[in-house]
Amino acid sequence: MGHLCTSVSVRTVQRTVINMGSQSRRSTRIPLLIARHKALLLSWARKHYHRTADDWKHVAWSDESRFQLYRTDAHVRVWRRHH
Repeated sequence: MGHLCTSVSVRTVQRTVINMGSQSRRSTRIPLLIARHKALLLSWARKHYHRTADDWKHVAWSDESRFQLYRTDAHVRVWRRHH
């Protein structure tokens, strides 16, 4: 199968993502997980490990995605769909 090698600019990707119904925001900074947080997450996972795929269809999931088009540590952008 042939591969198409095409160069795409950052601005083209941004326009495409916007046209797909997303918008960019600065992400909120959150503290790193501490031992207590990890224990709480593990406890929650043990309580819910028996759920089926059908059960998880009734859970509201965030449609937030994080990705970087170019490397920068100073400004992390999050793309979300318009609500």
